[in-house]
Amino acid sequence: MKRLPFILGFGILIFSIVNMKMGYLGNPEINEIDFFILLIALILIGIGIFIFREKKLKKRRIVQLTSLILVNLAGVGIIFKMLYAPYLHCYACPLASTACPIGAIQNFIILGKVPYYLLGYTTLFFTVLGRVFCGWMCPFGILQDAVDKIFNRKKTMVHKFKFTKFIVLILTLIAAWRFSDTIFCKICPVGFIEAAVPYRIEHGMIFDNLFIGRIIFFIFLIGIIFLISRFWCRYLCPLGALAGVFNKVSFLRLHVKDNCTKCGICTKACPMGLEPYKSERSTDCTLCGECVEACPSNAIEITFPLRIGFPAKKAKEEVVEVTEKKIINETPLKTYKPLKVYESADEIGFYDLPSDVKKLKIKFYHLEENIPPVLEGLKKFMKIEFLPVEKSDFLEPTLMINNRIFVGKLTEEEIIRGLKEEIEMGNMLNLVFDLKKCRYCKAKQCGVKIIGDTGFKIEKLIDYPDFSEIIAACTKNAVFLAYGEPKIEDYNKKYILSQELSLEPLEAEIVIEKDSKYCNRALTIFSLLSYVSDGAINFKPRDYNETKSKIPFKIRSLPSIIAKGQRFYLTTERGLIKFLQKL
Repeated sequence: MKRLPFILGFGILIFSIVNMKMGYLGNPEINEIDFFILLIALILIGIGIFIFREKKLKKRRIVQLTSLILVNLAGVGIIFKMLYAPYLHCYACPLASTACPIGAIQNFIILGKVPYYLLGYTTLFFTVLGRVFCGWMCPFGILQDAVDKIFNRKKTMVHKFKFTKFIVLILTLIAAWRFSDTIFCKICPVGFIEAAVPYRIEHGMIFDNLFIGRIIFFIFLIGIIFLISRFWCRYLCPLGALAGVFNKVSFLRLHVKDNCTKCGICTKACPMGLEPYKSERSTDCTLCGECVEACPSNAIEITFPLRIGFPAKKAKEEVVEVTEKKIINETPLKTYKPLKVYESADEIGFYDLPSDVKKLKIKFYHLEENIPPVLEGLKKFMKIEFLPVEKSDFLEPTLMINNRIFVGKLTEEEIIRGLKEEIEMGNMLNLVFDLKKCRYCKAKQCGVKIIGDTGFKIEKLIDYPDFSEIIAACTKNAVFLAYGEPKIEDYNKKYILSQELSLEPLEAEIVIEKDSKYCNRALTIFSLLSYVSDGAINFKPRDYNETKSKIPFKIRSLPSIIAKGQRFYLTTERGLIKFLQKL
């Protein structure tokens, strides 16, 4: 479905070639310009399919389509060439109803006149709205965005040569004065699409040196767009250079609020490869709003002064349920589904628990000293902290094992089962320290004494009840979980830690296999998710080879996550979090 517009566009191209040879739709009354109008209409339909295939419509896509239609109304007799579209749009296009600022400036220079009206017109627009036209209206910008969207392009960071578009602007003005010709228009990709190709269709496809050169340059631009998103806008567009200068003073601007965590997600979303939290007034920013949509903290907005304009989406206010129990602590509390509290005071029996149970970190947040008898019995030979609910983020009695919420009934049988599973997990998994990264760490926030310079330090997880906090505190991404060989694939730690997860406690089974970097990655991600959810996500690893006969459905990929009877194959951290929030 993603590639439908691309396939449709290729079909239109074949369709047009066949009709040029066989007559336009078999009707001699349809001339070349009429056919080109039909071609534009079909392309717009293709783009429309691409946009409207999603349930959630993006305002920017609608504005881009509308602007493309509004500046191409000459085909229906609407012409306003005295008006300038404040973005690249070729006035020589047979369908053009407005003029292009860059083309007009070149013509004024050739005539030796000062374009007072044009300068005032563009200054007004750019002073109020900055470079927003590049992100919301430019036809070539639409094409570049389509390439990114259809082929799921990763945004490339801007590093060097950002100044080149200013050089192109200066050379454009000098060339118009020196050669008395609109040199830039002869290489402009928008002019190639909107004017050169339609003109050749109307008057015959003559492949002279100029036209061949324009074809080669256009193919080069399209090819490099696959490597660097918005390449034309970043490095070559002279109008973008001119409009970008006004970003420093424009009323419409990007605003980063104080709650920004600098997680870097906005950087990955930015088609211009910027770091929005560092560059609110960048000359390269097109105010497209991709960073606003991507920000998990709602810390970025496109705004006018006094917050008038396009505010960022508001965060959902957290709703706290009122219970009959009086909560002394007036701090806003997280709301969890009430746990099923034990119903009987069973006599403490023989637990058959291994000695490793003493290594577990157990806390029980209670109401009115109402404590399960099984915990009172365990207190005799292991350390258990009993704390009132008022000292926690919970409204109900809550059992925490290694800082994770125990999901289940608070009965003797269930609690013993939970302890045994935690011990089994602690002996099954390892906490791994990458000593090469640890050596250069100056923060030492993990609190673990690291000895050694190279290789891995491998420790049994059972000895580290605070493993989630240790992994989250590491600034070097040097600590992770491993089942078998200590190897791991990169994971988006910053994105996970930037989340504010308020979930009902759930138990997620992770079906894994030994010596798999993808499984180690999944374990580490769930450890961080447990941390940011205050223990609400309680994950249990399951060895695939040992449990596959007990799994009622076919496992197609590992790691596989099973929660509340639903399956999920871990692909991205964002997708996983959305899956958990829907449960």
